[in-house]
Amino acid sequence: VDPVVMGPRMAQQRYDLSSKWFEEAMFGSGFYHGDLHAGNIMFDGDAHENGLLTAIDFGNAKTLSQEERSAIFKLMVAIEIKDSKILLQHFRTLLSPQSQAKLTPELEARFTAEADKLLRGPKAATGGDAMVKVLTMANNLRLEMPGAISNFSRSQVMLENALSELVGRNSRNWRAA
Repeated sequence: VDPVVMGPRMAQQRYDLSSKWFEEAMFGSGFYHGDLHAGNIMFDGDAHENGLLTAIDFGNAKTLSQEERSAIFKLMVAIEIKDSKILLQHFRTLLSPQSQAKLTPELEARFTAEADKLLRGPKAATGGDAMVKVLTMANNLRLEMPGAISNFSRSQVMLENALSELVGRNSRNWRAA
């Protein structure tokens, strides 16, 4: 398979896969592949004119509830508009009753201050990376997250990394050609 010819086709199919992955998880049934890294995405350039992309290893596949999808979406919007107060409001809905009880006014103030640093600082995080950083920050504040939320966020970052890896490979192949 000629990487210069198939690289852009594979890149388009991986982009389409990531779009469908997100669309189904957030706006469809809630189902998502929980381990979609580069090693679990196979591409057969000889299968069709455009190649065939296949996802394997569904051992970590999960389904988000409607409430989880709604809360995750609202967290993503809060991250994109860089609003730590809205972020806290929707983050709270994902917490267990025990963690909600731990969320004192002092802890809320720490949460929003730390979130502001992550979202507005000189090295502001965006997208899936921002979500992971927010979840890590919450964990450092000893707030627990449901496993499905952490897994979804981790899976989103893995998929973003797989796409970045593909772009890097394609760039090297183009320069070498």
